[in-house]
Amino acid sequence: MAKSKLETAELVSETQETLESQPIIMAEATETVIYIGASFKGVTTGTVLKDGKLIPALENAALAIPAMRELIVPVSKLVEARKQLQNTDSALSRCYEMTRNYTKGE
Repeated sequence: MAKSKLETAELVSETQETLESQPIIMAEATETVIYIGASFKGVTTGTVLKDGKLIPALENAALAIPAMRELIVPVSKLVEARKQLQNTDSALSRCYEMTRNYTKGE
């Protein structure tokens, strides 16, 4: 079911607060990372990015939805990140939902 703009705004606000209170999985600049968010034009779930360098389609999407960057995780943290995605109350899961809503228009 589609969320209203108010519900989406509330979800974004809650997610930002949660992200501030939880440790964020960050990659070293030279570490290989993987995108674990929803697929959209030019990017699929599981896209591997060597040296942490984003491809243009993912960079543009991350500018539109900053939470998308949370779904770019070091390969070394992939198992932990997937566990967080399974927990619907986790910040990472909320980020995934925001990207899924963003990508529906693609």
